[in-house]
Amino acid sequence: MKKSYLIEFGLSLLFIVTSCSNLIQDPREKKLINEGNKIITKIETYRKHFGKIPNYLSEIGIKEIEEGPLYYQKIDSTSYMVWFGTTLGKSKTYYSSQKRWENRE
Repeated sequence: MKKSYLIEFGLSLLFIVTSCSNLIQDPREKKLINEGNKIITKIETYRKHFGKIPNYLSEIGIKEIEEGPLYYQKIDSTSYMVWFGTTLGKSKTYYSSQKRWENRE
């Protein structure tokens, strides 16, 4: 009887820990999201002022470098994405059309 309670408790604890691990954000990821949000604010300010989004970050005073860590791409005349790599082959991407950051593989 005690053994089944211990197993049930262990499985419950494992479930809680794995569920909460998704809520814990990597400090690097948190920092890059904050920096990305600053870029997004500048892009949206540019949009309000000029009625369009910039073709390149240099138009809003941000020097673009190949090494990143943040990247910008104009998708069409009204939408864009900002992203950074998280792990090999994966990224965290902000889509202006959805106005949120998403994990991308």
